[in-house]
Amino acid sequence: MGGELIVALNTNKIGEALEWVDQLRGVVNFYKVGLPLYLKYGKKIIEELRSRNLRVFLDLKLHDIPSVVKQSLEVFQRGEVEMVTCHISGGSEMLKEAKQAASQSGIRIAGVTILTSIDRYMMQRFIGHYLTLEEVVNNLLKVAMEVSLDLAVVSGKELKSIPEEVKTKMDFIVPGVRLEGAESLDQKRVITPQEAVALGAKYIVVGRPITHSSNPLASAEAYLEALKV
Repeated sequence: MGGELIVALNTNKIGEALEWVDQLRGVVNFYKVGLPLYLKYGKKIIEELRSRNLRVFLDLKLHDIPSVVKQSLEVFQRGEVEMVTCHISGGSEMLKEAKQAASQSGIRIAGVTILTSIDRYMMQRFIGHYLTLEEVVNNLLKVAMEVSLDLAVVSGKELKSIPEEVKTKMDFIVPGVRLEGAESLDQKRVITPQEAVALGAKYIVVGRPITHSSNPLASAEAYLEALKV
């Protein structure tokens, strides 16, 4: 079974990011680039990773009118980026435009459901009534399925409530993953690697517990070992 590890480069300093990458050389081959790095360095960080033959998950969380999202994705060439995130809440038309533009470069769109930093009470403030996080996530996944997205980003806690027929139609990326007993930091809804894989996660995303540990290589290896269930 098993899942794949994506290490998040949570910094706005390219030197720091590449130092982490070089420390993990030969053990980790898939990295998440978020807004801090991308806004400061643009494609330079992608080029640095690709020059090392590494895979890139570009976490932009695009959320705008359909034409703007489409134009944003048209700037990538084939082979630069493997996956890019868009908020499912941007709507089906936005997602259709995103998928069409991304497909020209071989990019897969990952639909973001609810950020793992948001809890049930904050969500209820947004939507104005007492839907659970699981209900909101499943409603968003219905939209993702309507436009045939390949991937969705979900908390492991909500992954438990996703119907099996949905799990057979798309892959899931799970952030907020921590080893048993580790600090959750600013993540509100965390899950262990073993639980994530058992629930059907294809990818897990881990940042600071690896990159900010006293021994990043050993920490990465611990997560990889935990994925072998």
